[in-house]
Amino acid sequence: MSDEYLFCNYSDCKAVITKFIWITRCSHVFCEEHGNSFFANNPNKIKCPVCNEPICRNKDIIKNNINPHDLMLSCVRPDKALDYVITATKLWSYQMKQKHKVNIQMLSEKYEKIASNSMSKLKTENNEMKKFIKEIEGEIKKINAELSYTKKKLWKYKLAYNNICMANQGGQHTHSSNNSLFQKFSADSIDDDIDDILQYRNLSHFDNLLSPKFN
Repeated sequence: MSDEYLFCNYSDCKAVITKFIWITRCSHVFCEEHGNSFFANNPNKIKCPVCNEPICRNKDIIKNNINPHDLMLSCVRPDKALDYVITATKLWSYQMKQKHKVNIQMLSEKYEKIASNSMSKLKTENNEMKKFIKEIEGEIKKINAELSYTKKKLWKYKLAYNNICMANQGGQHTHSSNNSLFQKFSADSIDDDIDDILQYRNLSHFDNLLSPKFN
């Protein structure tokens, strides 16, 4: 909207008025289209579409050319012309204030929309980040569990290896000694792989499991 033009005060219009204008006593103006719709065929007693002030169709509303010929005012008495100037100044001053108010409202709505969209986007990104962090934490927990299991498994293998080495170094252990050794392995809850090794019940089976350097 240019500052040197009035605009239609109807909320759904706001069109710049460049030729014909409808003006009410309450200082509201309307474009030709909406002025004709509101005032042209309405009864004598009506209300302003903007402020709902009761107005008389014959006295409080006028349709005029916004750019009248300069000769139209040439025959008007100076004091009357001055009254016209004062009235016009009041009208324009009020309309400029209304335009400023409308512009502020439009800017406020625009930035509120931008802020709302930004907050919505930020909320979405935060939710995605929380979901990602949760997934990472789940993976870390899973890895830690696997590491813990691996450590326990390695410890069992080491224990079984050491016990086998000790059994091999003992040379001529009796059958009862072997049974005691296997009972100790079972008490330590060695996993399935180790249990397969410990199912043998004599030294010859241990010898088969050992590497060549122990034979």
